[in-house]
Amino acid sequence: MDGTSICHACGRTMESVFSYCPWCGQATEQTLSLEHQFEEVFSRVETVRNGNNTVRMERIETALGNLERELSLMLSGTKNE
Repeated sequence: MDGTSICHACGRTMESVFSYCPWCGQATEQTLSLEHQFEEVFSRVETVRNGNNTVRMERIETALGNLERELSLMLSGTKNE
């Protein structure tokens, strides 16, 4: 995939050696290599994933705290009987 780019004007795939997009005529200075585009996408996915993990961990901590309180109440209630 080293020699492949995507035209930002029309979105079609072309070889990186072209000076202009063979499909729409846009100059290739406007194109980014597939590797660079994948890096951008994976970086955004990782950011979202990390944010989702943080939210999940907060929910788990809240649920565990609630369970711990309920268990403590149950255990203290059985000792009083």
